This record gives sequence, C-alpha cells and structure tokens, in this order.
Amino acid sequence: FELENLQEATEILAKLHIDILMLDLDLQVFDLVEISKRWPTVTVMGIAAHPHATRSNISPLIHKVFEKRDFAGSFPLELKNLRKSADMGPRRLAGSRQQQPAAPKDFVDFQSLTRSN
Repeated sequence: FELENLQEATEILAKLHIDILMLDLDLQVFDLVEISKRWPTVTVMGIAAHPHATRSNISPLIHKVFEKRDFAGSFPLELKNLRKSADMGPRRLAGSRQQQPAAPKDFVDFQSLTRSN
C-alpha cells in the first residue's frame, strides 16, 4: 500500500498483518521509536534524500534509513555496469598464478598434514 499519511497507515495496521512500514522522512518528522513500540512485529524503515540529516526520532539499533534514489535513471546505469564487468571476464590479481587442478595422488595420504613438528 502507498498511503498519504500516518493516520491512514494506522488504520491499515489495525486491520491487516503488515510486515514492513516505510516512511518518507522528508515529508514529515516521525517518531520511529514510538511506532515500533506500538507495532512491535512490524519492521519500520525510513527513506530520505539525506539519511544522515533526518530529524525523525530513530533508534540506530533497530531502524534503517535508506537514501532516496532515482531508480528510473540509476537502474539502467547499474545494468550497463554489470554488463561491462561480465564482458571483461574474470579478473586475476597481478602476480597470482593459475591454480593447478588436483591430481589423484593429492588425496591419497593426509598423514603429512597431521604430523606435529
């Protein structure tokens, strides 16, 4: 559901089992701590343009505040970057050498690994 205000959300929370409540902290100052006390089974999260500058009352131990993003613009860019990295193939660290496949004799005797020196 997407609702206009917390009053409408309160009515929905009273009627239905809701798992996650996301609040736009740029539109209004909320008390996420009080909301979590009132509905302890609901995961309460916030979204804000500047998450570190929010004035809402949150508990960093239980609440997350996510940064608003322009998904319409950023999602195609992320896909493009993923495609570029997939086209490049696996990267190897400089100076590392390719690991050799295991030989049958590698699994015959583990006694040398358990010897105490």
